[in-house]
Amino acid sequence: MNDLPQEGIANERTDGIRWIDNHWHHIRLERLTENGTIRMYFDDMDTPVMVANDKTFPAGYVGFGSFDDSGKIDNILIWVRESRKKKSDIFMKKY
Repeated sequence: MNDLPQEGIANERTDGIRWIDNHWHHIRLERLTENGTIRMYFDDMDTPVMVANDKTFPAGYVGFGSFDDSGKIDNILIWVRESRKKKSDIFMKKY
């Protein structure tokens, strides 16, 4: 986006996550745009494994990615307090 190297935004984080191959995990990402709070939960939905504060992107698209791991995604639920319809051709571009 800004041609700068990637850097972490987490203010708090655990020592890491123990991924188990061929095992489904529950992940929750909570983002409050009003104050920039971002919390990421992994299996334990009461204690976040990462907490950050960032107001860079107040709205946008939902995406999934990984640096160097592969995985499967199933049963996605996206909840928003309000949504805005905005015409965009971003998914119509051919690369």
